[in-house]
Amino acid sequence: MDHLTFAQLLGSYGEFIGSIAVLATLIYLALQIRQTGRSATFAAVQAYRAERMAWFQSNRDSPYMPNIFVKAEAGQPLDAEVEYRLRSHNSALW
Repeated sequence: MDHLTFAQLLGSYGEFIGSIAVLATLIYLALQIRQTGRSATFAAVQAYRAERMAWFQSNRDSPYMPNIFVKAEAGQPLDAEVEYRLRSHNSALW
């Protein structure tokens, strides 16, 4: 085997090993991107749940919200100020 043939053989092996390395890198990057997407989704869900919990705690701790809910469930009409408070408080929910 002469020098040129040996160099071509080594080049072919190098290309084969390089293609396997590129494939492994692409698989690794795909897994990383999927994991990052899952982490971002989880963080968004956690933030949404934290906001909802804060809203429910503000309802629980509010001095006027229980009275508003009792009036609304009893079917009593709400005056303009109470209705405004209820609407402004519920706007924080959405």
